[in-house]
Amino acid sequence: IVFVDYVNQLRIGGMERWDALVATGKTRMRPILMTALTTILAMSMMIFGTGMSSQLGRGMSVVIAAGLLYATLMTLYIVPIMYDILFRRQPMNVDVGDDLEEAVDDAAQFLKELKEKEDAGAGVAEAAGAVEAAGVAGVEPGVEAAAVGDYSEEGANDQESAGTRPGSSETPS
Repeated sequence: IVFVDYVNQLRIGGMERWDALVATGKTRMRPILMTALTTILAMSMMIFGTGMSSQLGRGMSVVIAAGLLYATLMTLYIVPIMYDILFRRQPMNVDVGDDLEEAVDDAAQFLKELKEKEDAGAGVAEAAGAVEAAGVAGVEPGVEAAAVGDYSEEGANDQESAGTRPGSSETPS
C-alpha cells in the first residue's frame, strides 16, 4: 500500500511511470527491508534455538519468517511489475472537499435512531410491567410502584422517620 501510494504521489507530481517506480524502489527499499529483517532475525532465535520454548514455537516462527520473506519479495519485485503492467493511465487526484464536517455520518445517525427506539421500547416495557404487576397484586399501579422502591420524597421521609431503608425488612431497633 505504501509503495503504490508513493508511486501515485510521484506520478501526480509529474514523473513518468517507470521513473516513479524506480524512485520509489530506491527510497522505500531500505524501510521495507529493515522492517522485514528485524522480525525475521528475531524469529531466527526460535527457529535455530534448542530450548523447550524454541521447540514449541519453531513451527510458528518458520511460518512467520517465511511469510515475511515472501511478502517482502512480493513488495519489492512483483508489485512494481504488476503496477507497470496494469496502471497505464495517469492517476487521478480526487478532491474530497473541505466540507467533510458537514457530511452526513450514516453510522452515527443509525446509532442515534437505534438508541431512541431502545429508549422508547424500554419505557413502554416498564409501563406494561407496572400495569401487569399492579393487576396481579390487585392494587393500584401508583401504590405498587411506591412499595417496590420507586418512591417519592414523601415516602422516603416516612421511611427515614421509621428507621428503615427502602426495600429492607428490618425493624427499627
